[in-house]
Amino acid sequence: MRPAWIAFATLGGPLLAATLGLPGTACRKQPDVRSETPADVTPLPPPPVDAGEAPDATLASPAAPDAPPPVDAPPPPDADVAEATAPDGTEAAPPPVAEAAPLTEEESRVVAAAAAGLAGDLYPRLAKDRTNMAFSPTSLLLALAMTSGGARGETAAQMNAVLHLGDDPDRARELLGRAQRRLIATSSETARIAIANRLFGEKSYTFAPEFLDWAAAQFAAPLEPVDFRHAFEAARDRINAWVKEQTRDRIPEILPQGSVDSGTRLVLTNAIWFKGRWLVRFEEQETRPQPFTLANGAAVNVPMMVRNGRMRYAERDGVQLLELPYDGEELSLFVVLPPAGEAPDPWLTAEHLAGLDRLPKWEVDVRLPRFKIDPPQPVQIAEDLAELGMPRAFDQDRAEFEGIAAAPSDQGRLCISAVFHRAFVEVNEEGTEAAASTAVVMVFGGAGSGPNRPRPVRFHADHPFLFLIRDNRTGLILFVGRVGDPRAAA
Repeated sequence: MRPAWIAFATLGGPLLAATLGLPGTACRKQPDVRSETPADVTPLPPPPVDAGEAPDATLASPAAPDAPPPVDAPPPPDADVAEATAPDGTEAAPPPVAEAAPLTEEESRVVAAAAAGLAGDLYPRLAKDRTNMAFSPTSLLLALAMTSGGARGETAAQMNAVLHLGDDPDRARELLGRAQRRLIATSSETARIAIANRLFGEKSYTFAPEFLDWAAAQFAAPLEPVDFRHAFEAARDRINAWVKEQTRDRIPEILPQGSVDSGTRLVLTNAIWFKGRWLVRFEEQETRPQPFTLANGAAVNVPMMVRNGRMRYAERDGVQLLELPYDGEELSLFVVLPPAGEAPDPWLTAEHLAGLDRLPKWEVDVRLPRFKIDPPQPVQIAEDLAELGMPRAFDQDRAEFEGIAAAPSDQGRLCISAVFHRAFVEVNEEGTEAAASTAVVMVFGGAGSGPNRPRPVRFHADHPFLFLIRDNRTGLILFVGRVGDPRAAA
């Protein structure tokens, strides 16, 4: 019996696609052991990049269901299954929209811990051998959490652990769905955010209706039938067209040639796009070329933005942290600047990310380079996820996704074949545009005090630094990245 397979992709609005299918080479046998060294990331062919603007319309999602499908038990043997096609032969319509209740402080900690944990685990792997990089923990978390809702047994246990879903994974998934809806609801003209999910399913394949209902209600992910079996290239084109539409041409392609074939059964997609205007903007006429010291010690001139004023700031052991809020102050860019000559990477941990709330205000003299991170291709992170502790999901013989579809001999066993991710981030005088398919930060208690403290504080990002974009209400880390050379796109 050939395996069915799932592949993921996250792209320039962070966009995530998971595909389930049947080709013998898609999934593979994988031992339940972690490699002691991270696997090389295999790049995909570069898609063309268009500088078009992201969508104006925000995408809404519906209310959560009363309860997600159980994760620790397979569906009953006689459970009904649904074909990818709707009764009238068209794609399923999105469920009705309803606003989610705000998350409590405790609920926010659950979703923030999941995103921060995944961010801390993946960052050293994705940053390896890259000068500039960016990714979206929230995009990855939403797509993988959606898939884990259909996992069973040890597969579910491994995925729940890697995703940091805690002692009650079902509740964590429900809270992630609510957090998604709250993010969408806060979109405004000056801080716009859009999130979209969709399932592209083989039209002749049967999926568990409970999973389809749950994905649609919890993550606003309706099912659209496509013909992978007889026209997989046309199906790939359709998925890429959807991505292009959602990102207003910024991401013209999420799935490269060879990413799907006649055995593909399901592609799960997630896209996040954000464009925010600074609460207090940088004046463009103040931007001028200034030196930036690269990791190798070489100095290069880059356009350096300048701003002075009262801002949230903290430092410890020479590491500086600055918050630059977007209009409305519900989302912020945080910049982590280590001492000159030191790598910024060790400071990005789940523990540090958990302490970004309400930094004290100081007079700060800011120098921050304009930068744009736009890699030419997505990265494959399936091996990284397997090594982090979820190899069973990729195992063609042992993956347990019976919550998505039963595994009779004529359909094959579903397993994940690949996970792709790509993110785009641009920071300039007006604000930030970002897109992709998460204890106290360094125990920052304050910036220091006493009469000898210089004012204003100097925050000159003239050497490699980290950045992250965070939802301040829930603590969700939307984007994370590193700038080693502001001149480079990747």
